Amino acid sequence: MSVLLILGAIPGFFFASWLVMIMVGAFVASPTGIPPIGYWTSTLVTITLWMGVTPLIAASRRKKGKC
Repeated sequence: MSVLLILGAIPGFFFASWLVMIMVGAFVASPTGIPPIGYWTSTLVTITLWMGVTPLIAASRRKKGKC
């Protein structure tokens, strides 16, 4: 994997964290009455999602290459 691809993912990570914070505040916190989450909590959620989804993407790409 190229270093440039990793560096290109960094802004996307921070944008995804910000987007999680906004979406939870707008669509989950308001109707349910729970307090909105902060940026650091949304960063932890994003890290967790990326660590779970990245191996799945890598495995699917590996299967496509072998077919």
